[in-house]
Formats: sequence, C-alpha cells, structure tokens
Amino acid sequence: MRLLNGGWILLSAGAAIAACSAEAGSGNGGFEADAGEDASAAHDASADAKHDGSNADAATQDVTQMDASVDASSDASDGAADASSDAPADAAVDAPVDAGHDAAIVPPGTACSQIGATESQPCGLCGTQTSTCAAPDGGQPVWQPWGTCTNEVVGGCTPGTQTSDPCGLCGTRAKQCQPDCTWAVGACLGQPMNACMPGVSEYVPGAPCDAGGREHTCQQNCTWGSFGSCIVFDGGSVNALTIPLSVGAPSTSKVITLKAPGIARIDPVGSTNGSCVVDTQTTTVDEYLEIFNPTNLTATVTVWLSGATSGTFDTLAAVYAGAMNPPANRQMCVKYNDDCSTSPCVGSLMSGFVAGTPDNRPVIGPGQSVMLYVGAYSSTTMSRDVQVNARTDVLQ
Repeated sequence: MRLLNGGWILLSAGAAIAACSAEAGSGNGGFEADAGEDASAAHDASADAKHDGSNADAATQDVTQMDASVDASSDASDGAADASSDAPADAAVDAPVDAGHDAAIVPPGTACSQIGATESQPCGLCGTQTSTCAAPDGGQPVWQPWGTCTNEVVGGCTPGTQTSDPCGLCGTRAKQCQPDCTWAVGACLGQPMNACMPGVSEYVPGAPCDAGGREHTCQQNCTWGSFGSCIVFDGGSVNALTIPLSVGAPSTSKVITLKAPGIARIDPVGSTNGSCVVDTQTTTVDEYLEIFNPTNLTATVTVWLSGATSGTFDTLAAVYAGAMNPPANRQMCVKYNDDCSTSPCVGSLMSGFVAGTPDNRPVIGPGQSVMLYVGAYSSTTMSRDVQVNARTDVLQ
C-alpha cells in the first residue's frame, strides 16, 4: 500500500513538473530564465505537497496561485500607475469645488462644502456683493445668489470714462474716471478774456455821457455786448459811487465834501436801524452820496468811511432806500451807524456798515440805488473831506 502510494506520488510529481515546464515555455515566450523559475516553483510546490501528504493537484494549484499573484501584483502596479497618472487631472477638476471661494469666484448654484463661508466680487461703482455657502433645503450646500451691491462710491463713475464739463465763464474742463471710481478733474480752460456772466448787465458811468452812463449786457458766449444809449438810473449822476461788479473784486471809493450850510444832524441818541432820530438842536456839515448797483442781481455791500485830505474825524451816517436826494423822510433810514471799529473800519470815529450781529450791510436791488447820508458829529461849519468805500460781498 505504501509503495503504491509512493509510486503514484512520484509519477504525479513528475507529470506536474513536465506540465509546469511546458506551461512555462509557452507562457513566457520560450525565455529559459522564466522557464527555469517556473520549474523551480513547481518543484517547490511538489515538495510542499509531498511534505503535507497532499495530492499532486496541490502543486499545480500552488503554481496557478503563484501566477495569479504575479498577475495581481502586475495589475496592482498598473493600477497604481494609472491612479498616479489620473490623480493630478482629478485633483485639478475637483480643486475649484473643494477650494470654493479661496481659489476662485464660482457662480451661484455651484456646490460648496463649508456652510456659512462667503465670497465677494466687485460690482457697480467700486462696490462689492457677497454670496454665501448654504443649504436652504437641507440638501447639498451650494453658493447662493449674489447679494445687493453695497459701498459704491457716491457720485462715482465707471473707471476709464472720459468726459468734459462746463466751468467758470464759458470754459470747459476735462474729466477722467480713475480706478477708484472718482473723477480726476483738469483745469478750467477756454474762458474768454475779460469774461462775464451771461445775462448780467453793467452800468458804466460816463461811458461817455454828459450825465449818467451807458449800459451793456453780457452775451451767452460770456463776452460783453455793445453799449446802449446814455441813461440815468434813479435820478443818479456821474457822481454816484458804483459798487464793484463781482464778489471779491477790489472795493470802489469816492471822496465827498461835507459842507455848509448844513442840516440838522442825525441824533446818535435813540437812532437805530430802521429808525433815525433827527437832532434839530445841532446843525453841522453834511452830504449825501448815491450808491448804485449796476448789475441785474441783488447786492449785499459793505460800506465804510475813511479819512481823505482832512484825515479822520468823528462822523454819523445813515442809509436810505432809493436815490432821492434828500430823502423824503429823514427818519425812515434803513441803516444807522455812529462808530465802527470792525474791519474794514479803522478806529471808531468814522462810521461804517459791516457784517455782524445784527448784519448792518445795505442790500441794493438790481439796477437800484441807496442814498448815504454822512454828517460831522460836532456842530461845525468847516468843510471836511471824507472817502466813502464800497465792497460787494454777495450777488444773488
């Protein structure tokens, strides 16, 4: 029994070796090294089978399993290579979704992973709008629609835009919108020489006329039109003091002579703006001067007295509406002043009508006049010169 079994085992082992050798030669393309390796593996498998008391099929099974292991290892290696080759491409595809707003702005509706995360983009005039990662329906989180555009530049512009605006007196200035949505503005160019405001009329005393003066009007191209005929405003004459034609222009002035026979002075006691008291007990030298507004705008004017050839001396002054000389009612003054020390007045002896509390400046309508009364404070018959100054503060 033992011999038969042993002989069967030997015969089976020999057959297995032969079969393995044939398979090795066929499966490895006839390379002897591969056949030898397979034969050696078959020999080892046979020995293992004999040692374990197993049948000859065990050797064949071990060889088959070895081939399967080699194939699996090769397949695994190929798979790893494929995975390694595919990994960068897959990562590139997945990166925008995984990275979300950190990598790039993605459109609303795109899947996102971190609920509550936000991304922002520019909008409007240098403003921003925000999208939030959320799952309103409890499903997959996605980027929500963009919110309202906020923090835009007030009065801003679209960067790169170029335009021009009118400026000054018929001039233009170029404007270019900067990257921060604000305008960069150039200088005002192209204003005519000696330009004027369209529609404004100017009265020029004695231009030339025996009495009164001539008027011309500024045209739409900001240049003066031709002078008209000689005219006299409000009974005025070439002796009227004409206020400056624009705000900020140098003051105008005229020297007048206070002379006798005088009239009763304005009493400093009890006189106020809107009401002057006449002192019938004191007679002094005095004079009236028309102050004329030749523009077609209402003017607010600072008027003050300063010394002329006679130097400074104590004066009284009042302003009356209109150009009647003398006023119909001396008590109906609109302004009154005794002493003025506020700039541009110098000292407190000479009178003046200046801004303050209350505002003491006369207001003269377009093409209208006021009448200024100036008298010496003390009773005297001695003539005195005084300079009357006018400055245009407001035109509206």
